[in-house]
Amino acid sequence: MSLDDDRVSRRRRTAGVLAIVALSALPLSPLAANGPDDGPEHKLYLQDVAWSPDGRRFAFSRYSADGPYNDKNWEVWVADRDGSHARAVLHSAVYTNFSPDGKRLAAGMLIDGDWELVTVRVDGSDLRRLTHRAGKDELPVWSPDGRFVVYCAQVDGNFELYRIPVEGGEPQRLTTDPAGDYNPAFSRDGRRLVFYREKGDQHDQVWTLDLATKREARSEERR
Repeated sequence: MSLDDDRVSRRRRTAGVLAIVALSALPLSPLAANGPDDGPEHKLYLQDVAWSPDGRRFAFSRYSADGPYNDKNWEVWVADRDGSHARAVLHSAVYTNFSPDGKRLAAGMLIDGDWELVTVRVDGSDLRRLTHRAGKDELPVWSPDGRFVVYCAQVDGNFELYRIPVEGGEPQRLTTDPAGDYNPAFSRDGRRLVFYREKGDQHDQVWTLDLATKREARSEERR
């Protein structure tokens, strides 16, 4: 998961305004504006802000290190809703999301040089690994009932959507399009996903997927 890829910069950049305001209260250096590079200076990047379901805290991804950019320097942090008590709960990890009950986080974690999916309690304890394969697994999102995580998996050089039980088990492939599929989000009832399909520059599309019938439908876009 090379986070200096232009495609990644377009993924999961949405977040609640109040969480962004709270981030400004954290004792952090100015946010780097131009993305990762190989210069010797200190770098600080923030992304992927996610509220807990009860609104008492939020999680985010943070990169803070000197020297050339390295994926292993990403961390997942949790802070109270006013930005206080900020602390790192996962190292070499990025792209995080709360479970529906707010007790756990899902994230991508660099393990033995490969990006895998893990879950962890919000205090950083009880780390559980979900995926065990070569290839990038990233951008996890919990099902509303808390039983599954849907994520983007790189297979034969292309990203598709997969689903895996949070208690462990075999992942299930959900999409097979030659284009890349990213940013899955569940409907409130958990029956459908919405995601974007990357067809190339200026050709990205929004699609929905019915999880029961496996039927996909493209959103009607209007200019």
